[in-house]
Amino acid sequence: MRLFTISLLLLTSILTFSSDSFAQEKQYVAITKAFVNVYKDLDPTSLVVGQAKKGDHLELLATGDAWYKVKISNNEGWLEKRAGDIVNNPGNSSTGIIIAVLLFAAVAFGGVAFFIYKSKMGESA
Repeated sequence: MRLFTISLLLLTSILTFSSDSFAQEKQYVAITKAFVNVYKDLDPTSLVVGQAKKGDHLELLATGDAWYKVKISNNEGWLEKRAGDIVNNPGNSSTGIIIAVLLFAAVAFGGVAFFIYKSKMGESA
């Protein structure tokens, strides 16, 4: 049982500390307009390299006065600032870590309770 608990602790630690939340966080542009074009150059008359819709998250590469440089699919392009807001995470990635920690705590508590139970049963026999 101790080996199982130690293995679970080690696995949880590896998963927690190797997650992207401890690395340098990327920033994204959360699209707030219904539909926007991403342009190849910093000019709305240039070639459209991609399109995004409300709720999409595009990786932020650079910012300007009125534009964001973003990554869309395998292309880089420019998006008007009024089309979206900068966010740190496209989703709630910390939720997975919280669930893993709570699961680990529950398993550890169960292991300790089982160990105490077995010790008490051994004493009474």
